[in-house]
Amino acid sequence: MDPKTLKEVLSWMRSTDLTEVAWNRGGTGFSLSSDTAPAMPSGAFPEARVVSVSSAEVGVFRAAPLGKSPKAQAGDEVSAGTLLGLIDTGLAKVEVKSPSSGKLLAGVAEDGKPVEYGQPLFFIQPR
Repeated sequence: MDPKTLKEVLSWMRSTDLTEVAWNRGGTGFSLSSDTAPAMPSGAFPEARVVSVSSAEVGVFRAAPLGKSPKAQAGDEVSAGTLLGLIDTGLAKVEVKSPSSGKLLAGVAEDGKPVEYGQPLFFIQPR
């Protein structure tokens, strides 16, 4: 991103109540956060007991490559890096992998249905 556009984004961000902005496309992007963001007190929220696996792209969710059966099912034990599915962007097939080891509680994305950036696809209970 060129410096002029970045300055425009920062100016816009300061005119809102946003404290953080992130953008990513095809592995390239940026993340900005305001130094005026209020500090979150430690212990304000309980530790998460479930990990959400979100879509890193906009596209069509595939539980497995075409012609193959899905390998990850609810109730399965998965390891970090286990292939859970794919996002077909039209230009590429982006792998969705487990970020941690644990029990796959649910898959909430439907095979062949569109997904948005950041949309939860799976929930894992870490071990």
